[in-house]
Amino acid sequence: MHKGKFVIEVHELGWIGGKEDDPKDLCLHGSVSVRIGDELVADRYEGTLSAFAFHLLMSLDVDFDPDELGNYMLPCCGHEFRPWGDGVILRGCIYGIDWAVQQTERGVKLVTEQGREVEMPLEKYRDIVFSFADQIEAYYKASQPKQLRDDDDDEREGYSRFWREWNSRRYGC
Repeated sequence: MHKGKFVIEVHELGWIGGKEDDPKDLCLHGSVSVRIGDELVADRYEGTLSAFAFHLLMSLDVDFDPDELGNYMLPCCGHEFRPWGDGVILRGCIYGIDWAVQQTERGVKLVTEQGREVEMPLEKYRDIVFSFADQIEAYYKASQPKQLRDDDDDEREGYSRFWREWNSRRYGC
């Protein structure tokens, strides 16, 4: 793993059943390692990487406080797409890895569960987040179109809002 203040290394991507494409699985899974400063906060952690990327994109312009949001930055599960206000919230199980992201005058500050803090310029953080999010989005684009359930209007609306908010935060549209 590279030395740096904030590093995300993708080891594997796939759907819930493995690498085989699954049009009914809305969440991209996989394993990642994450380093914040000298702390390895995730070592080949298997989780829902689409939700992780979404949370990172959110953290570009709003604080990500795990205690307030009720979800992990890097969740094990993030399979429930639910409308929330004008946006969407992703829900999952009770497992995951957390750290806070706080906006500062000089950029962002990452605070691990162990209390270690790393501050970095927003531009550098944005580059890392966009690079990771682009990997996740490319995997979706290379896969079959997703098949949403007809009997769950909240899921349909939540999934639509997920991509609308993703595009707004990633591309400004």
